Amino acid sequence: MKTLPKILAVLSIVFVIGGQGFGYAKTNSLVILDDESGMDFTDSAMALISTHCGEIYHVFRGKVLIGYIPEDKVNVLLGKFGILNVYQNTIFN
Repeated sequence: MKTLPKILAVLSIVFVIGGQGFGYAKTNSLVILDDESGMDFTDSAMALISTHCGEIYHVFRGKVLIGYIPEDKVNVLLGKFGILNVYQNTIFN
């Protein structure tokens, strides 16, 4: 029975860490692309976002992307492949 407190302590740590998503915040993101950029830039922007742990779920007319991008990666993306701006709202797992 001495192991029960240890098990409960470990489980509480796992649930706390799991609830915080190991420090990774999924961030709802709206990405605005330059009007002059074509579909090649849209595909390249989506590939760049993917390499930085982001996910794009919707593409509107090749100029607006909606998905998840980590907050700390936004500055890396701005200005590349026609990415004009990234608007975000953070939610935690």
